[in-house]
Amino acid sequence: MSGEGLVRVGLFLLRQLARLPYGALRRVGNVCGDLAYVLAAPRRRVTLVNLRLCFPDMREDARRTLARAHFRCFMRSFIDRFVVWLSRSGACARWWRCTASSTTTPGGGGR
Repeated sequence: MSGEGLVRVGLFLLRQLARLPYGALRRVGNVCGDLAYVLAAPRRRVTLVNLRLCFPDMREDARRTLARAHFRCFMRSFIDRFVVWLSRSGACARWWRCTASSTTTPGGGGR
């Protein structure tokens, strides 16, 4: 398959993901993050080296746990961006509730 064909397939899949509820998208992002952690060995090694340099007192298993969590968050963020870009106008309004003083997400976390 050509590069253009792969892009088309990828965009089709991302458009289909945009139809899923938020909880399902989070699970898909976590699975994609776990796959990226396993399959992107060079990126995983760079991440673990950086964590080792930044946190020399941290146990190795804790660094691996942190690295895996990073890959999951990265992939969830990647998917979220495409959903926002590819969804019809206002489709993401169900994810956020904005007020003058805060923003909250369905998971209850506010900022």
